[in-house]
Amino acid sequence: MMQALTALEASATAGADPLRRSDPSILLIADADGGADGRAAAIATGARWLGEVAWADARARLEQQGLVSVVLAETQGVSDDLLEQMLPALLAFAESG
Repeated sequence: MMQALTALEASATAGADPLRRSDPSILLIADADGGADGRAAAIATGARWLGEVAWADARARLEQQGLVSVVLAETQGVSDDLLEQMLPALLAFAESG
């Protein structure tokens, strides 16, 4: 968490506005705790961090999610069965934007 705040402070000091609507946005789908690192990376690139969602909740989130510039999908440790179910949903989401 400290890294994320440091990155946010650094971007604010540099004159960037990480919450500006025209900035790219990033959503992370992951089962492991990768949120803090993902958020810090998003802020460091000037992107808006839209949050982290577990794979089990990803379909519902994508159905409600507005436009997203980047969806990061961490698949380590995710079962093949779940990926087989979710990859078409990710493709449909990407094609809808």
